[in-house]
Amino acid sequence: MEYICEQKSYELKVAGAVGTAPIWCNRCGCNLDIEAIPIPIELIRELKKWVNMYGD
Repeated sequence: MEYICEQKSYELKVAGAVGTAPIWCNRCGCNLDIEAIPIPIELIRELKKWVNMYGD
């Protein structure tokens, strides 16, 4: 995984927010690029779909 946060943590948090990716570092709170996280493409699609519905 390419780190963009200061903590280099594997502790991730999934949370909906308008205009951001749904994956966050659970330690420093930075928003992570969903494409840089090694998860199945099907899960990435479902997360993106969920985020697009966030706020409806």
